[in-house]
This record gives sequence, C-alpha cells and structure tokens, in this order.
Amino acid sequence: MIKISIIIPIYNVEKYLRKCVDSLINQTMEEIEIILVNDASLDNSYLIMQEYEKEFPEKIKCIYLDQNVSQGGARNRGLMIASGEYVMFVDSDDWIDITMCEKLYRKALEGDYDIVGCDHYRVKEETGEKNWYSLYFRQQMGDLNDRKKASLMFMYATPCMKIIRKCILIENKLFFPEFMKYEDFATVPLFFLYAKSMEMLEEPLYFYLLREHSTSHLADAKHHKDTIKSAEVLSDLMIKRGFNQFEEERKGLYIKQLFNYLKKLVTLSDEKLDLVSLEKMKEIIDVSSYEEYESNFYFYTATEGVGRKTAKLLLNNKEQLIYECEWEIIKENVNYLDYYLYMTSKVTELLDYFYDKQYRVAIWGAGLKGIDFLRTFDKDGKKIICVIDKSEKKHGTQTGTGHTIVGINKMIHELDVVIIMNKNFYTCNKVEIKNLNQKIKTFNLDIFLATRNSQIEQFLE
Repeated sequence: MIKISIIIPIYNVEKYLRKCVDSLINQTMEEIEIILVNDASLDNSYLIMQEYEKEFPEKIKCIYLDQNVSQGGARNRGLMIASGEYVMFVDSDDWIDITMCEKLYRKALEGDYDIVGCDHYRVKEETGEKNWYSLYFRQQMGDLNDRKKASLMFMYATPCMKIIRKCILIENKLFFPEFMKYEDFATVPLFFLYAKSMEMLEEPLYFYLLREHSTSHLADAKHHKDTIKSAEVLSDLMIKRGFNQFEEERKGLYIKQLFNYLKKLVTLSDEKLDLVSLEKMKEIIDVSSYEEYESNFYFYTATEGVGRKTAKLLLNNKEQLIYECEWEIIKENVNYLDYYLYMTSKVTELLDYFYDKQYRVAIWGAGLKGIDFLRTFDKDGKKIICVIDKSEKKHGTQTGTGHTIVGINKMIHELDVVIIMNKNFYTCNKVEIKNLNQKIKTFNLDIFLATRNSQIEQFLE
C-alpha cells in the first residue's frame, strides 16, 4: 500500500531537479510514490525525468503536459493520479530530509491526524547559509476547533512542509487555481477548515531554497497582481462553501493580500514605479475602507509596516510616496509602534501576569520589533531585565531604553521566561534555550497576539 504520494510540479528547473528527486528516492520509507509533473517546461527537465522514470519505474510516475497550467495546475494533475493515503507536495527546486516521510507518517499514525507538518530550513542559494524557520506551533495542534483553524489560516500558505490525508483534498475538491501565481494562498487555508486534527514535528525536515529569481522576488507587476486574485478566489470559495463563522478571517485574509500587493509594488518595482497599479489600489483602499480594514481583528498581525505605510502615503501624500520609492527609502522608519499600540491591553495583561508571578523576564530579539516593544511597554526597564540576541556585535551594548543586549549563555541561570519576538524563529530559539536550561519557559508573542481569547498559561512552554 502506498502511504504517501509525493507530487512535484516541474518548470525550467534542470539545475535543481536532481537534488530534489534524489532526496525523495532515498527516503527511509519504502511505501511512497513520486509523481513528477512537467508543466510544459522549456528546458531539459524532461530528460532528467525520463532518466529517473527508467531507473525507478516502481516508484516514479511522470506526467508531461503540453500546455503550461502553472504550479497549481501541475499539482492538480498529480493529485488526480495519486494513490497514497497521504499527499505531500514538494517544489522542484527544494529538497527534503531522507527521514521526512517516515517521521511525518509515524506521527500521523499516533493520533490518526489529518495533517502533520514540520519546520524547515531556508537556504540561501548564493551562500548556502541556512536558517531554521517555524511554520506551526503547539497551541494550534490537536483536535482543530474554530479558534485553532482561524489561527492556522494565517500561517505561511504553502502546501509543502506537511502531509495531508488525500481523501480530504479529493472529497472536498480542494484543487488549486490554474493559470495563475500565488495559487497556494487561494487553497491552503481551506486545508485547515476541512481537517479535523493536526500535529507537527518541531524539526526542520524540509529545505526551502531562496532563489533570487524565484516568482516571489521578480520585479514583474503582471504576476504580482495575482496576489489580490488569490485572495478573491479564496474569499469566494469561503462564501460559497458556507464558512460563515470565519467571516472576520475571510476579510482579514483579503486585507492581508491587498497590503502584500502594495508592498510588492514599492519594493519589487523595477526602474520605474507602477503608478497605474498604485492608482488602482488607491481606488480600492480609500480612506473609509482603510478605517474599515483597521478595525479587523487581524489587521496588524496580518499586514506589514511597509504595506501600511505605502497605503497611508498613497491616500494622503502621493508625492512623498513617489519620492520615497525613487530613493529607496520606503522601508526606512517603518516601525511596530502602531501595532503595539493596538495590542496594548493584551501585552499589558501579559506583563502584569509575569510581574505578579515574580518571573524574571527577557525578550529574544534586538531588532526593530524588540526595540519598539521595549519603547512601548518598558521604558523604565522594570519589567524586562535584558534583551537576548544572536549577534555578537550587539552583545554588551544597550538599547535606547537602557536594556543590555546579551547572548543567551550569559543569562541562562538568571531567567524564568524568555519572550520570543518573532514566530519564524520561535522553535529554534526555544530548542537552544531548553538545551541550556530546561527550567526556563519560552513564550511565543506573535502567536499569542494573533489568537483570539488566548490564555497566557497555554503559551508558556
């Protein structure tokens, strides 16, 4: 019996394809099938596919498309012939740990879980440098109630880095939009709405290659417009499928993509700013709609500072926006102060809780997010005793609020709680802390602030 069907869409990746397929062929789990879908690729990827198909006929299936249907369409073609109990999607320029299938499937069997995810490494193509990124968190796992589903919908919308029970996709017709980019955003959030349970491994088993010329980094306004289209498709699907209890989330996800597109317009624009597209966005995001968006529960957790700043300048000072874009200063002076101001009551409750417990508390992260946190909530230095950061250049220096920046080794026996500022690095930081001192509790601030009706104790690990 095939336990996992691995589906790989392929388009002009002859440089990377062998490394990807080798990591799949060498999996420690035998009961897998590998489905390679050539999406009318223009290079010699098809020759590499034929080579592997001939050498491993019992394990590899190949589909050769005459028309390019985009990544989503290629995944759909693979899904239609998949025979596994679970499905795994892998992008053709990425690769996976040889134990990934075995570990995820074993975890799935433990609780009969519909989805099992894992962490990943982001690997820079030019340098080979890799960093451990978190994708899902303990507070979101187990039987999926509406609160957990809502939280999962706002995670990075990739079909990769997980296995999902195939019948959920087939029975609920969870296919990807075709002939468009950013198709994953239109589909992946629905995975969590239909799944009944989920678990995860706090281990980076997927290697995500950061390529300079990947779709998300190209200065091509045409395909970036699909950012909004993906949100519209998802919104329509949620309405048609009757997910009325997630109305706030539906609107929040749409807002997220609107502001993502604004960010792309000003940070990925080529030599000339796309004023036509910006003007169209101004028609969508007028003063009244901005105020409406701002009232959405997820506005500050789903959008980024660059997108919000761009929107405000577009509405109030277009000349200043053009100036900042031309001189590439649009990202400067973007801060988290409005975000923390919006979250004041929740953060104050958190810090008061730690104070009442007489916990010695540090934050992990001496970047802008951490510094603005201190400027907002601990100007006098009474609630946070220090700032932890990996950068040795910062060690021994002080923030503008007077907090000393140190390495974790120096304070490992002086702390009770470490608030980790960035969810992307939560698990790797937590593991480092626990390896040094199991008694220290860690706290995932991003997920706490982005979750409705959260109990502080549930986020202490």
